[in-house]
Amino acid sequence: MSPILRTVAAVLASLLLVTACGGGGSGEPAGRAATAPVTVDDEGNTAFDTTALNASLAALPIGVLTADERDGLLLMREEEKLARDVYLALPSSTDSAVSD
Repeated sequence: MSPILRTVAAVLASLLLVTACGGGGSGEPAGRAATAPVTVDDEGNTAFDTTALNASLAALPIGVLTADERDGLLLMREEEKLARDVYLALPSSTDSAVSD
């Protein structure tokens, strides 16, 4: 698996784990506490627990991307690169800040 796909898979897995609904059970076997790989404190600071993230990723099944999934990820990457370029160029072309 290429480093880019591995990074995308890690981010997607993190998002799935963070946004999954909490329905009351931990989803873990009895006697083992669940540890969130990503936490956000009251001030909005994000922290990654790499041990928990690696454990979560290791539990996911490994599969082959379909052509549509691969094309979608490549498109998303290009969109993110374009957004970065726009955000870097926009402040120099205007007098006001983009986001405060």
